[in-house]
Amino acid sequence: MLGFMKICIAAISWICWSHAVNILGNNGSVGFRLSGGTSGTGRLDILLNGQWYPVKASSFRENEAIVACRMLGLYNSGIARIIPNQFGSGADKVFINNFICDGRESSLDKCELHLAWVTTNWTTNRLQADKVALTCEASKIRLVDGDDSQSGRVEIFIYNNWYTVCDSLFDNKDASVICRMLGYTGSGISRAFPGGNYGQGHGGVIVSELECDGSESDIKQCPSKWGTQNNFCDHRRDAGVSCSSMYIFYMYNNSYMTG
Repeated sequence: MLGFMKICIAAISWICWSHAVNILGNNGSVGFRLSGGTSGTGRLDILLNGQWYPVKASSFRENEAIVACRMLGLYNSGIARIIPNQFGSGADKVFINNFICDGRESSLDKCELHLAWVTTNWTTNRLQADKVALTCEASKIRLVDGDDSQSGRVEIFIYNNWYTVCDSLFDNKDASVICRMLGYTGSGISRAFPGGNYGQGHGGVIVSELECDGSESDIKQCPSKWGTQNNFCDHRRDAGVSCSSMYIFYMYNNSYMTG
C-alpha cells in the first residue's frame, strides 16, 4: 500500500512537495485506527514503522473523512470534526498531512498527499486541540425536559457523555434537521432562547454556531463549531426544539386570537 509515493518522515519539521507522498518507510508498514472514543468515533491515528501518531487536522475535511470511514470498514459517511481535548492527546508527535480526496476512493492511500511529516515542534495546546476527531456514525441525539416527548433541550451523545448545543445562530432550519434525526415528520420549531427555554444541561456545550440549511440528515453535516472550550456559550444558552405539531397549532391559534 502506498508503494508509488515518496516520503519525508522525520522527528523535526520539514516538508516534501510532490504530486503525492509515500508514508511508508523503506521496511515499514502503515495503518489507521480510531482511538479514545467508541467503535465509530475517535481520534484518527496513523501507524508508521510500528509507531502510532495522531493525525493533524490540517486540510482534513469531509471528503477525507468519508474515505477514512470507508477504509476502516465503517459504512456511514464520515464527517471530520475537530473536537478539542475530546479523545485524548495520543503520542507526543503528530503526523502532519495534506490528504486530498474526492470522496470516492477506497482508502486514504488512493488519495493525493502533497505533504507529510512527523513532528514534535508543536505546543501542548496545539497537540491537544488540532488533531482529527473523526466520526463514522450517525449522531445520537435526544430532547430533554420538554413539555412533551417531542420537545426539549437538545443533547448530543459523544464518547459516553451527553452534551448540549449553544443557541448562537440556532434557528428553525437547525430544528428541522434535529426533528428529522429523531424521526418526527412535522416541522421543527426552534425554541432557542438565552437562558435555556428548557432548562440547563450538564457536561459541557459541544456545538455552537450551528448553521444547517434544513436539508441535512445529521447536524454533523452542517457548518458549525465543535468543542467544549469556548468563551461565550454555557448552559444558560442551551438550545431547545419543539417538533410537535400541537405546538405549531397552539402558536398559530394564539397568534390569531391575540392579533
